[in-house]
Amino acid sequence: DAVDAMTISSSKVGIGTTSPTNKLHIEGGNLQLSTNQHITWGYGGNNAIYGNDSSDFIKIFTNGSERLIVNSSGNVGIGTTTPPEKLTVEGNISASGAIRSDSTITADTYFASSDAAVVLAPADGGGTVYLRPNGVGSGTGATSVSSAGKLTVNGAISASGTITTDKFKANLEA
Repeated sequence: DAVDAMTISSSKVGIGTTSPTNKLHIEGGNLQLSTNQHITWGYGGNNAIYGNDSSDFIKIFTNGSERLIVNSSGNVGIGTTTPPEKLTVEGNISASGAIRSDSTITADTYFASSDAAVVLAPADGGGTVYLRPNGVGSGTGATSVSSAGKLTVNGAISASGTITTDKFKANLEA
């Protein structure tokens, strides 16, 4: 039985089908573009998916700007063209759920909400970790742990259980 390779019906093109249901309907095959070609939306080409076979990447553009890349290593970049990690985001990230890791999370910045912040040590390990209530400040209530392991509390210390130590030094001024 002979099968029509291409059908044009009611302004619809069918490849591998005699009854296309969309403007372009490909049945039983793939769509292949030459390297450095892209798929665009609209007349200006501002929104596109672009791929390159020799460099092995896929990019997504919106409003004429590159927004997302998947590079040859499988690294995904949002807001960056050269993601060094599996996911690299240049800019703020918002999550409505938990952010979890089975490994180490390193940062040169802080996580903050309207009433508290956790400031992480720089990735080189030379800094201090701060726990700060009421935003990012170093005043009353800020707690820190230095890279040498020294705990500093600016404010009252409260414990509901036993505090155990080999050495204890207190300044008990009245």
